[in-house]
Amino acid sequence: AACLPFSVCLTPLSLFIRNFSQAFSSGWNVNFAFIHTRRQPDAEELRIEALSAVAAGAKGLLYFQGRLAEDNKEYAPSYEQFGYVSHDIHAIAPYLSEGDATGMYKKSGDSKNVVIVETIRSVDAIILIAINTNNKGGYSDLLCALAFDEHWKFEKQSVSVEVDVPTSFGNVTDAFELVNGKLVDIPTDPSPFTSKSSSSSSSSPLHTLMKQGEQNEAGVASVAMDIDLDDSAPGIARVFVFANTANVRQEVKARASN
Repeated sequence: AACLPFSVCLTPLSLFIRNFSQAFSSGWNVNFAFIHTRRQPDAEELRIEALSAVAAGAKGLLYFQGRLAEDNKEYAPSYEQFGYVSHDIHAIAPYLSEGDATGMYKKSGDSKNVVIVETIRSVDAIILIAINTNNKGGYSDLLCALAFDEHWKFEKQSVSVEVDVPTSFGNVTDAFELVNGKLVDIPTDPSPFTSKSSSSSSSSPLHTLMKQGEQNEAGVASVAMDIDLDDSAPGIARVFVFANTANVRQEVKARASN
């Protein structure tokens, strides 16, 4: 997926054709006053952008209009996160390619509906994406059109998620989180929950306690977690992996290190 630097609807057609029809034109960073400026996403925006595409079912990402040599100096935290989130996505790429976004989850505790959740199911893994979009302001379409170098601000948010695990998938025998290219174990509560009870509290902002549910009448079991989403990267958008074989961990770890 790709996005113009500011909303097309706010852009005069002549300006759009003149500046944006050439992919490598500096016009990608020209505002209404024809003043050249540069705005790149900060670390939080970049992680949200990338994982939002994954949550929507994207099979791959294309980054464009970047000047890595210059931007790596001017926007160092952003490009550090660019590397981290790319490692996270690369690590689970085979499961994203094979799987489909299923919507097989129940979400609660998100009264403002500011958390994006999606589950992508493949043969051996279920990928859970949770993204915090709890906007605290700091940016707007107008500031974007004027090419102001401002950024969205976010507030911390928690959400409870129960992921359906069909009998055809088998049992969840392993669960971990990808955090900046590293695998983090998810502590598991051995006592099962029922669908009427809530999941357990998180053990820390970046560690989540998982409980595996009992099989219900439809032959579907569940795993449930309370997920804390931070206002900064990487905890602002999180990637969890539920596997039915130990091979998944080995494969993901190998790819994350590449």
